[in-house]
Amino acid sequence: MTTHKNEMTFNSVQEFAKHVNETPRAEGCEGTSSDEGHSPSKKWDFNLGYRGALKFGLGEEHWEEGANKIADTIVNASEFRGAVSAQTMESSVVGFAPNVPAYINGEPECMFTMEEQEVERPHVRIAYTGFSCGCSADAIMNRGVALLSLVDALESQGTRCEVWFDDNIPERIMDCDDPYEKTDTCIRTRVCVKAADQHWDAATFAFAFAHPAFFRRLLFKRLETVADANHHTRGGYGRPCKIARDYDIHFDYMENDSGYYSLESALKKMQRIAKDAGLDVELIQEAA
Repeated sequence: MTTHKNEMTFNSVQEFAKHVNETPRAEGCEGTSSDEGHSPSKKWDFNLGYRGALKFGLGEEHWEEGANKIADTIVNASEFRGAVSAQTMESSVVGFAPNVPAYINGEPECMFTMEEQEVERPHVRIAYTGFSCGCSADAIMNRGVALLSLVDALESQGTRCEVWFDDNIPERIMDCDDPYEKTDTCIRTRVCVKAADQHWDAATFAFAFAHPAFFRRLLFKRLETVADANHHTRGGYGRPCKIARDYDIHFDYMENDSGYYSLESALKKMQRIAKDAGLDVELIQEAA
């Protein structure tokens, strides 16, 4: 069973970014992998850097490129609704068709009318996590856009989606020759990226879903606020554990670009994972 050396939960991306911004790095974490320790580049973080990531996370600026790509992809994005309406036939004094038994019995409400009735919407909890240092920014964006497409498709069907970023970075065994050898203790960070009753739009969610700097800048800085995190993880910020199985559907650690080289391949992979989890959703037409 996994135990947590340090666990924090944030109710929004803005709350997470605020904590990251206001909390100093802990002793033993001077490597600053989140900032000047790793220079911005197109492949790493779309040249955004730590300060740029903070502005996106705090909502001071929006990632226009990502938002536009998401908007272009989700052509049939539906307006988020608080409830789904279902039509039912009710008896009334007026209506579109007679209720014959009621008419014969002399009842005043002897006509059928259609009534709108609110029904409870299904609720799905979705989680995703980080990725390897070898993953390219383009593939990461494709995964994020495909994930948002899944959310949109489900909500278009009347399903409420609650989405979490859930990252578990394991401690490494320090007196071991293998730097990948793990213990059962980890540092866990959970961020509610989208609440179930929250309207989604591309500008607000593009950064957390699809920008590599959300993980490589803000999550790395969060780890650097934990005492000796760099030492205990051997700097393995990008090698998380699997997500805890308390979600309806989860997208585990992205080891490489496989399946995400293009947006088309990302949509196909997302669709297959969703269907394997029992979600009936169509994101893209696949050849028979």
